[in-house]
Amino acid sequence: MVNPCIPSNLKEYTVTRKWREAEYVISVKNPNGKNRPDQPTILPYEPGHHEVEIIL
Repeated sequence: MVNPCIPSNLKEYTVTRKWREAEYVISVKNPNGKNRPDQPTILPYEPGHHEVEIIL
């Protein structure tokens, strides 16, 4: 589960999370100056490379 809580003036960031045989590149974009998303994002475990974009 991804549920970022960030300063409202942070516009975007990217983080890479590796777990077992899975790699998630998670980009969080904040065009509206929010602190949190409306709902958390659930990332099921699946081997391989995955790119995820979360817009607050």
